[in-house]
Amino acid sequence: MQSKPRRRVGKYYSFLKIAFRTELHYWPVLLTRLAFFAIIMVIFSRLWETAFESGLRASGTPSDMLWYLAATEWIILSIPGIHRKIEEDVRDGSIAYHLGRPVSYISMRIAEASGQLLVRLAGMGLGGFLIAFIAAGVGPNIDSAHFPIFLLLGLSAAFVGLLFETAIGLSALWLQEATPLYWIWQKLLFILGGLMLPITVYPVWMQEFSSMTPFYALLYAPGRLMLSPFEWSIALETAFLVSLWGVVAVLLLSWITRQAEKTLVIGGG
Repeated sequence: MQSKPRRRVGKYYSFLKIAFRTELHYWPVLLTRLAFFAIIMVIFSRLWETAFESGLRASGTPSDMLWYLAATEWIILSIPGIHRKIEEDVRDGSIAYHLGRPVSYISMRIAEASGQLLVRLAGMGLGGFLIAFIAAGVGPNIDSAHFPIFLLLGLSAAFVGLLFETAIGLSALWLQEATPLYWIWQKLLFILGGLMLPITVYPVWMQEFSSMTPFYALLYAPGRLMLSPFEWSIALETAFLVSLWGVVAVLLLSWITRQAEKTLVIGGG
C-alpha cells in the first residue's frame, strides 16, 4: 500500500505526464517556435557582424554573442504561458471549482506546465542549438563535458521563471487580467535579464542593479556560460543565484496562494 505523500506525488506526476504527451501531440506548434528561433538567429548573425565591424566592444566574438542569444532564447521560449491558463480559470470561475478538489490547484497547474516545459526545453534545445551552430559557424565556448551542467542550470532557471509567472497569473484574482503585469515582467526580463545583449555591455550602475534582480539569474547568469570557457566559479554562482530566487519564488507563490484562497472565500467562491 502506497504512503499518503507518495500517492499525492503520484497525482501530480499524472498531470505532468498527460501535459507532456499532449505537448508532444502538438508538435507543429514547437516547429513554429523553432522557425521563430531561426529567424532571430539569422537576423542577429548579420547584426553582430555589422556591429563588431563598426567597433562594438562586447564580451566575446560575434559567434559568442550568437551562442549567448541562443541560450537566453532557449530558456525564455520554453516557458509555457501558465499565467494565461490561470487567468482563464479566474475569468470563467472554474478556479473556485478546482479549489474544492482533493488536489492543490496551484500544484496541479505547475505540474501541467512542467510537462509542457520539459517538451519545449528538449525540442528547443535540440533544434535551437543546431540552428545556432549553423548560424554561428562554430560551436559554443563551453566544452561537451560541461555542457550538461549548462543544460541543468538552464532548466532550473526556466522552472523558477515558471514559478514567478504562476504568481503573476494569480494576480488576476485582484486585477481581473494578469496579462498587463506579465508584459511588465517580460519587458524587465528582456532588459535586466540581458535577453539580447549581455549585461556586461550595460553601464556599471545598471549591471549592479540588474544583478540584484531575478531577471539576472534567469537569463544572463546561465547564458554567460556561453561567453567563455567553462569555469566552476561561474557555474556555482549561477546555481546559487537560481536557487536563491527559486526560494523567493516559492515563498512569494505560497503567500499569494493563501491570499487568493482568502479572497475566494470572502467573495463566496
